[in-house]
Amino acid sequence: VQRVIRKKNTDGTYNPDKVYVIVAGANMVIKHQRPTGRVGTQTGRIELEAPIHISNVMLVGSNGKATRVAYEVAKDGSKERVDRKTGAPLSKPKK
Repeated sequence: VQRVIRKKNTDGTYNPDKVYVIVAGANMVIKHQRPTGRVGTQTGRIELEAPIHISNVMLVGSNGKATRVAYEVAKDGSKERVDRKTGAPLSKPKK
């Protein structure tokens, strides 16, 4: 996940084995944590980032708008990711 439309320029975590992603600053939920006997634990209302299904996240192209990914085969036979609207090459996702 490179960027999210409503939360542009934010990083997130992506695991290719799962169908959910976590985007920094998006889909914030409040967890109510009760005090326990442990020392140093945070109690009260804690804001956490909840996962978003991967189908609800789109890439943002170089023009700043949402785009889909297309694959083009180069002359040497390798596939590369391309912005479907502008045709500009996209970087590979970080794992």
